[in-house]
Amino acid sequence: MLPVPLVALAQSEIDWTSSEPLTGEVVEGELFVDVSEGGVYPLLVIDEPDVRPPRFQIDGTIRHEDVVGVAYLEMWTVLADESRYFTRTLADSGPLGSMTGTSEQRPFSLPFELGEGGPVPVRLEINLVTEGSGRFWVGPLSILPSGAEPTTTTPTPTTSETTDTSGNGDAAGGAGLWWGLGALLVVGATTFGWLRSVRRRRAEEQRRMNAMDSLRS
Repeated sequence: MLPVPLVALAQSEIDWTSSEPLTGEVVEGELFVDVSEGGVYPLLVIDEPDVRPPRFQIDGTIRHEDVVGVAYLEMWTVLADESRYFTRTLADSGPLGSMTGTSEQRPFSLPFELGEGGPVPVRLEINLVTEGSGRFWVGPLSILPSGAEPTTTTPTPTTSETTDTSGNGDAAGGAGLWWGLGALLVVGATTFGWLRSVRRRRAEEQRRMNAMDSLRS
């Protein structure tokens, strides 16, 4: 049974010593999460986050040891109508990269595009999702709250995903286009062979994501 979510105060810097995590324990300023099996592990809920259009992102650092299978961080962006969109770190490398095996500390980023004049989220949910066991250390988080250019580059279609799970594709008023549909536009400028490769990799990624999502049930 998942713990009752505790809410972190909306702030530009989230220190684990002052924002109690939902999973794990704080060790020397880092959130330490030791999991013995695959699953979805909620880390933090931020109600009424101080973020504004057109975009925002949460940045931090992470290191991990002996991760079995693939693990990733995800951010659910919840709008006032309860439509939900996610951003997942499923790239091969970089700040949007997934996790497997052992890695020294590295930066990660969870970006989201609200669009010009788009809606303001009412809640952000940060989770760790794993296929198997592993140990993770998450550093303090920083929120880039508004229209500044992101610190990460626009990903290709096989990296982070931003998706409407509400069944209402227009609910977000263009939310997710920059990191989701906008990324797909890159494909139009590539060769047919590269496009076919991307489609194949995307299908493989979708199958893996579906398998990871089945852990929620």
